[in-house]
Amino acid sequence: MNRPEAFVFPRHSPIPQAGDRRRCVVGSSNEVWIERMEGRTLSVNIRFFTDHIAQGGEGYVRPGHAWFKGDVGFRPNRGHGVKSIGSDPIMFNGPEELLDAILKAAKVQGVTLLDLKTKKPLV
Repeated sequence: MNRPEAFVFPRHSPIPQAGDRRRCVVGSSNEVWIERMEGRTLSVNIRFFTDHIAQGGEGYVRPGHAWFKGDVGFRPNRGHGVKSIGSDPIMFNGPEELLDAILKAAKVQGVTLLDLKTKKPLV
């Protein structure tokens, strides 16, 4: 009796290795594999201004004190396509403007921030 040859299933996608940057299309979106320690998380840089607080004049600061005004930008992240923060920092002049500044900085960098409950983009 002849036995059929064993059928070997093709390997669909091997386990990603360190440094592997595979692109795969899932549905209509593009996804990129990013190593765990190489920037899966987006970081926002918020700078608070410290000018004209200290009594000593130009160049002096009062340690631990800052105005609630400054600028916001995303830190560079190759995996997400985020460019340098120095290019377009978004200014804010108080706590009520901080969230809007973060959303504007995200839009400038092409980042879509999603609401946790509805999973819809914040506008």
